[in-house]
Amino acid sequence: MQPVGYVPAAAATWDAKRKMWRAKVRIRISEDSATFPVESTSSTPRATGKKEALDRLDRKVAELLDTALAGGTVPTFFEAANEWIQFKSGTARPLAPSSTTLYRNTLRSSLKPLHDVPVDQLARGAVVRLLDSLGPGAARTAYVVLRGTLDRCVRFEFIDTNPVGKELKPEPSGAGRLESLTVQQVLAIQEKFIAANGGPRRTIPLAAVASLLLATGARVGEALCWQVKHAEIETDLFADGGPTVTRAALLITGTQVDVDGHLVRQELTKTGELGRRRVVIPLDVYFDTVAPLIGGRGAEEFIFSTRNGSMISAANLRRAWREVLGPELRGVTPKSFRRTVAQALADGGGGGMELAQRLLGHTSMAMTVSAYAKPIIPTIDPTAVTGAMWRRTEGQGAWSEAEIEAYYAAD
Repeated sequence: MQPVGYVPAAAATWDAKRKMWRAKVRIRISEDSATFPVESTSSTPRATGKKEALDRLDRKVAELLDTALAGGTVPTFFEAANEWIQFKSGTARPLAPSSTTLYRNTLRSSLKPLHDVPVDQLARGAVVRLLDSLGPGAARTAYVVLRGTLDRCVRFEFIDTNPVGKELKPEPSGAGRLESLTVQQVLAIQEKFIAANGGPRRTIPLAAVASLLLATGARVGEALCWQVKHAEIETDLFADGGPTVTRAALLITGTQVDVDGHLVRQELTKTGELGRRRVVIPLDVYFDTVAPLIGGRGAEEFIFSTRNGSMISAANLRRAWREVLGPELRGVTPKSFRRTVAQALADGGGGGMELAQRLLGHTSMAMTVSAYAKPIIPTIDPTAVTGAMWRRTEGQGAWSEAEIEAYYAAD
């Protein structure tokens, strides 16, 4: 049965006879009622009229739900947030499936400490402390869920005001973030990761993950779902001294996703088929990092795995990453390594922006330029032409008209 407050995607059709758009949807506003239709119209033609009809329908549905649900039992934050995500997923212009999954995962993990708190008892201090404890990306997503959920609770009159104001919004993604790292910074970070080996999170090989992120420019979800079969080598069987590995590569064809609370390997990258790529890595990285992790293991086993052989979650890796680096390096995230690789290529270290785009698995150059690497400022030298056209010879002044005509007439 359709849940109370759930709004399916609305249908808008053109009524040629009456020359108007009709937007329709069926909603259910109480536990003991059936679904009933809600309709809005617009006589404005074309896409403008369709949007107008859907907007009017949205407002009408919101008013009906506000009237029906206001004044009920105060829900816990988990109940209210779950209902908000459900509402957002079923409106006339629903969330993308990836956004719905992201919000549900954030509610289940990052916002877990608030689950059992009634929304009218949610203290602003608790929200601030929770947001401060999260990484930059998780904090921004948690803020969206918190603010959206509590705005809806204000509309239902469960609370008078939203304690999560705009002033609590986490810094934008670029604020406080190291765009790319220097060689010295990378070495210092790797030293910290190596020193942390054997610590409380020793099952997460931070140094190895960081090394391969830097060698491949892979997303953290792509790296954590690598299986042994994705490490490829080419061998010269007739080399002097015996068979010799001549090239090593890692195949990037999938990413880690959460499905109903379970981590699985999705056989597509974030950018789909266009994101599939084979990245050649330095031989010393292969022998020092990859070979020790895959030796004697089955093809389907994960290169980075927990004690029971399952994938290490990106959330746990980021948590361990933050713990080791500490607050002074909070701006350094796994994505910093992607930016470092992209910037090194853009600066002319091996192929420029086009190679950076291909390595990072982006579908457009615009994404690479806007979020990962700043293109270098080109040096343009037009003096071979402009110097001849506009030169002034000491003591002679500018060219004469005869000289200019002779210059342009020459082959």
